[in-house]
Amino acid sequence: MLKNLRLSLPPGEGAPAPKGWRLGLLLALPVPAFALLIGLALEHPSGQATPFDLAVYPALAALLLALDVLLYLRVWSFERVFRVTMGAASAFFIGKLVYILYFLPPTADFFRELSESFFWVPAIYVLSSLLPRIRGGRAVALTCLSSMVAISLVYAVPNLLAGENYGEVYALSQLVLANVTFYVLTQLFSLYMERFIRSQTHAQTMERLAYTDLLTGLPNRLALENELKRLLFADDPLEPHPLPDKLALLFIDIDGFKLVNDTMGHEAGDTLLVLIAQRLRTYSRQGDLLARMSGDEYVLVLHNVRCGDEAVRVAEALKLALDEPFFIEGQVVSVSASIGVSVYPEDALDPAGLLRHADSAMYHVKHAGKNGVKRYHASVDAALEEHKRLERDLRGALGRGELHLCYQPMFHLGSGQLLKAEALLRWRHPTRGWISPAEFVPLAEANGFILTLGEWVLQAAMAQARAWQGGQWPVRLSINVSPLQFAQPNFKETVLAALRDAQFAPQLLELELTESIVMRNPEIVRRNLQELRNEGITVAIDDFGTGYSSLSYLRDFDINTIKIDRSFVRDLSTPRHAPQYALALVEAIVKLAGSLDVELVAEGIESREQFELVRSLGCDVGQGYFFARPLSASEFARLLGREPRQPVTFERVREVLS
Repeated sequence: MLKNLRLSLPPGEGAPAPKGWRLGLLLALPVPAFALLIGLALEHPSGQATPFDLAVYPALAALLLALDVLLYLRVWSFERVFRVTMGAASAFFIGKLVYILYFLPPTADFFRELSESFFWVPAIYVLSSLLPRIRGGRAVALTCLSSMVAISLVYAVPNLLAGENYGEVYALSQLVLANVTFYVLTQLFSLYMERFIRSQTHAQTMERLAYTDLLTGLPNRLALENELKRLLFADDPLEPHPLPDKLALLFIDIDGFKLVNDTMGHEAGDTLLVLIAQRLRTYSRQGDLLARMSGDEYVLVLHNVRCGDEAVRVAEALKLALDEPFFIEGQVVSVSASIGVSVYPEDALDPAGLLRHADSAMYHVKHAGKNGVKRYHASVDAALEEHKRLERDLRGALGRGELHLCYQPMFHLGSGQLLKAEALLRWRHPTRGWISPAEFVPLAEANGFILTLGEWVLQAAMAQARAWQGGQWPVRLSINVSPLQFAQPNFKETVLAALRDAQFAPQLLELELTESIVMRNPEIVRRNLQELRNEGITVAIDDFGTGYSSLSYLRDFDINTIKIDRSFVRDLSTPRHAPQYALALVEAIVKLAGSLDVELVAEGIESREQFELVRSLGCDVGQGYFFARPLSASEFARLLGREPRQPVTFERVREVLS
């Protein structure tokens, strides 16, 4: 658990005094008052009575007792009583010193009077150093000391010059030096304590911030992990120790939070997160630890559960509690919760495993329709955990240099010449080897990482193509664009920035879009496509025939190229897959492309038979393993390593790569 990090500091200006300081002053004020009254009672018997003492002692004692009563009845504040006390004491000492030096009766003992009263002076310095934040405390102490020094100098200098009263001057100098020394030491101590307390407060505040979620005040992920380590590992960080009872983790994800945050604003979203934290605390059991992981995710650690079913029952109760509506900004807000449960020691023996398995169970609830509770089961959740592990690995793959670009050439089917190359993203996982784009691209699209990947592909592919141009080969480059990437408001600026950085000609860039992108929001797509075409960039429709395939968008949008999906090319030479249907469809697409004056590319050509078929049907360009597999940048450069401006044919490519 988080430690309660608090410091008991002296009271500051405008803040009520802590109970201990007020009580201390209440008990302290009567002490000097009674000392004054005792001194007054003994003045005559001791033969030390002076007019000053007889007049001032009772008045000062009465004032101190009156201040004590005012403080007790809370008529005056702690600060006011403290300042009046300091001021009265300072005035007394200054007045008494003036009296002793200039008005003391000849019969009175100078040294006795001096020592009698000035034993109490250090109390002023101590109080001013202990309570430095009381306004005026240090000023009163400094004024008192300065006045005593000035009065003493005014008395001592003439006497020394006249050669008189050496004994009195000596005693006076010792008194002044002692007071100066004591004042300096107390103030230095005070400054040291202030600095020490400030540094301690800063350190404790930083520790609190490091372990606390600032929005909800709950422990954060770091605090949760430390608590789990403390519970499971005790003093040995390598060996878990058996707990007397089971321990369960509830991973709680709020369904519908994003909708509230997007529609009502971030302030309403933050308010909702705070209200959810409060409700979870209310319905949690005594002694359980509730933490906020991030965003709309919370974790509850259940201590002393008898079995997994008990943890599931607690989770069900929390889910029902969160089903109750919240009221934010005068509106009723309803959310639900998906909760995953893992139990120690059945499901995992370490904190990371418990969190991972509870998270996995929660994801299973999400995929099953949300608003539910699920206990972790290894056999059921293994595939989902692998999916999540791959997603995490993908986020770091770019920084680790695991992602690469390959380039698959496209050839004119009539002349056989190389026309352009399609940039294809590949991932070489350190343990799983090459991972198919069909597996990792959907992951990147689902979590938004496709935006980062897409921007990197644009920059890296153009830079590579520009490097090839250094060999006098103006390579046309085709790059795939994801729906999420194309939907970004700054997509055009991103493309143009990549063109500028690579110094790549826009006329050599082709962007491949899927039919789903084109049909999602036709008006926005039409505007974006026109802006790209105005820059000289060409546009291709990828996998034509598998999506919406509406003839209207081909008529209305400014599209340069249609790419026939590889499945139709495959069916052309496969009797069991209705070649007549594929043949009729390809013929129709060829006629459509000819009437619209757009380039037609046949994808997935893997055999000479397919090559001859699509060429005879009138396709312009071909792409596939029959010509060349996707090539690395260095392999592609080998294809271009001929005399400048000499055409590169697919026959030549097959020779180089064979």
